[in-house]
Amino acid sequence: MALTEILQTQKELSPEECRRLLDEGIRKEQFLQIAKAVASVNLLTRIAGISTRSLSRIKAQETIPDHAAEVVLSLIRILLKGAEVFGGVEETGLWLNRPNRALRDVIPLEMLKSRFGAEEVMDVLVRLEHGVYS
Repeated sequence: MALTEILQTQKELSPEECRRLLDEGIRKEQFLQIAKAVASVNLLTRIAGISTRSLSRIKAQETIPDHAAEVVLSLIRILLKGAEVFGGVEETGLWLNRPNRALRDVIPLEMLKSRFGAEEVMDVLVRLEHGVYS
Protein backbone atom coordinates (compact mmCIF):
# COMPACT_ATOMS: atom_id res chain seq x y z
CA MET A 1 0.00 0.00 0.00
CA ALA A 2 1.35 3.45 -0.92
CA LEU A 3 2.12 5.80 1.94
CA THR A 4 -0.20 8.49 0.58
CA GLU A 5 -2.93 5.85 0.37
CA ILE A 6 -2.35 5.02 4.05
CA LEU A 7 -2.89 8.68 4.89
CA GLN A 8 -6.21 8.62 3.06
CA THR A 9 -7.58 5.29 4.25
CA GLN A 10 -6.25 4.48 7.72
CA LYS A 11 -6.81 6.04 11.12
CA GLU A 12 -3.59 4.78 12.66
CA LEU A 13 -0.47 2.80 11.90
CA SER A 14 0.46 0.18 14.48
CA PRO A 15 4.07 -0.59 15.43
CA GLU A 16 3.63 -3.96 13.69
CA GLU A 17 2.56 -2.25 10.47
CA CYS A 18 5.49 0.16 10.78
CA ARG A 19 7.94 -2.74 11.15
CA ARG A 20 6.45 -4.41 8.08
CA LEU A 21 6.71 -1.20 6.05
CA LEU A 22 10.27 -0.69 7.27
CA ASP A 23 11.16 -4.24 6.22
CA GLU A 24 9.69 -3.57 2.77
CA GLY A 25 11.54 -0.27 2.62
CA ILE A 26 10.36 3.25 1.93
CA ARG A 27 11.07 4.22 -1.67
CA LYS A 28 12.54 7.59 -2.57
CA GLU A 29 9.40 8.53 -4.52
CA GLN A 30 7.30 7.88 -1.40
CA PHE A 31 9.66 9.99 0.70
CA LEU A 32 9.31 12.85 -1.77
CA GLN A 33 5.50 12.62 -1.77
CA ILE A 34 5.35 12.83 2.02
CA ALA A 35 7.92 15.65 2.11
CA LYS A 36 5.91 17.75 -0.33
CA ALA A 37 2.69 17.06 1.56
CA VAL A 38 3.89 18.49 4.88
CA ALA A 39 7.00 20.55 4.38
CA SER A 40 9.77 20.74 1.86
CA VAL A 41 12.15 18.09 0.64
CA ASN A 42 15.10 20.00 2.15
CA LEU A 43 13.46 20.20 5.57
CA LEU A 44 12.45 16.54 5.67
CA THR A 45 15.88 15.37 4.49
CA ARG A 46 17.48 17.36 7.31
CA ILE A 47 15.06 15.98 9.89
CA ALA A 48 15.47 12.44 8.54
CA GLY A 49 19.25 12.68 8.70
CA ILE A 50 19.91 12.19 5.01
CA SER A 51 21.68 14.77 2.90
CA THR A 52 20.01 16.09 -0.23
CA ARG A 53 23.07 14.94 -2.15
CA SER A 54 22.69 11.36 -0.86
CA LEU A 55 18.99 11.47 -1.65
CA SER A 56 19.72 12.65 -5.20
CA ARG A 57 21.85 9.54 -5.78
CA ILE A 58 18.96 7.22 -4.89
CA LYS A 59 16.77 6.21 -7.82
CA ALA A 60 13.00 6.79 -7.48
CA GLN A 61 12.20 3.09 -6.95
CA GLU A 62 15.13 2.45 -4.57
CA THR A 63 14.63 2.57 -0.84
CA ILE A 64 15.93 5.26 1.47
CA PRO A 65 18.11 4.34 4.47
CA ASP A 66 16.31 2.75 7.42
CA HIS A 67 16.97 5.65 9.78
CA ALA A 68 15.30 8.07 7.34
CA ALA A 69 12.45 5.60 6.78
CA GLU A 70 11.80 5.46 10.53
CA VAL A 71 11.42 9.24 10.60
CA VAL A 72 8.95 9.06 7.69
CA LEU A 73 6.93 6.38 9.49
CA SER A 74 6.88 8.46 12.68
CA LEU A 75 5.67 11.39 10.62
CA ILE A 76 2.90 9.29 9.07
CA ARG A 77 1.75 8.08 12.50
CA ILE A 78 1.63 11.69 13.68
CA LEU A 79 -0.18 12.83 10.53
CA LEU A 80 -2.83 10.16 11.07
CA LYS A 81 -3.35 11.14 14.73
CA GLY A 82 -3.34 14.82 13.78
CA ALA A 83 -5.95 14.21 11.09
CA GLU A 84 -8.24 12.85 13.83
CA VAL A 85 -7.55 15.83 16.08
CA PHE A 86 -7.58 18.65 13.50
CA GLY A 87 -9.86 17.17 10.85
CA GLY A 88 -7.35 16.49 8.10
CA VAL A 89 -3.78 15.92 6.99
CA GLU A 90 -3.44 19.45 5.57
CA GLU A 91 -4.44 21.00 8.88
CA THR A 92 -2.00 18.73 10.68
CA GLY A 93 0.76 19.77 8.28
CA LEU A 94 0.12 23.41 9.19
CA TRP A 95 0.21 22.57 12.92
CA LEU A 96 3.46 20.62 12.49
CA ASN A 97 5.16 23.65 10.95
CA ARG A 98 4.32 26.18 13.68
CA PRO A 99 6.12 26.64 17.00
CA ASN A 100 4.21 24.95 19.81
CA ARG A 101 4.20 26.24 23.39
CA ALA A 102 3.71 22.73 24.79
CA LEU A 103 6.96 21.76 23.05
CA ARG A 104 8.89 24.76 24.40
CA ASP A 105 8.12 26.77 21.24
CA VAL A 106 9.84 24.22 19.02
CA ILE A 107 8.28 23.41 15.65
CA PRO A 108 6.73 19.92 16.07
CA LEU A 109 8.16 18.71 12.75
CA GLU A 110 11.68 19.47 14.05
CA MET A 111 11.04 17.15 17.00
CA LEU A 112 10.76 14.13 14.69
CA LYS A 113 14.55 13.87 14.44
CA SER A 114 14.37 11.32 17.23
CA ARG A 115 11.86 8.76 18.49
CA PHE A 116 11.69 10.61 21.77
CA GLY A 117 10.77 13.85 20.05
CA ALA A 118 8.15 12.02 17.99
CA GLU A 119 6.71 10.63 21.24
CA GLU A 120 6.51 14.15 22.68
CA VAL A 121 4.63 15.38 19.60
CA MET A 122 2.27 12.41 19.80
CA ASP A 123 1.68 13.12 23.50
CA VAL A 124 0.66 16.70 22.68
CA LEU A 125 -1.76 15.44 20.02
CA VAL A 126 -3.30 12.95 22.45
CA ARG A 127 -3.71 15.70 25.05
CA LEU A 128 -5.41 17.92 22.47
CA GLU A 129 -7.64 15.01 21.45
CA HIS A 130 -8.78 14.70 25.07
CA GLY A 131 -9.37 18.42 25.43
CA VAL A 132 -6.30 19.20 27.49
CA TYR A 133 -5.03 22.59 26.33
CA SER A 134 -1.49 22.32 24.98
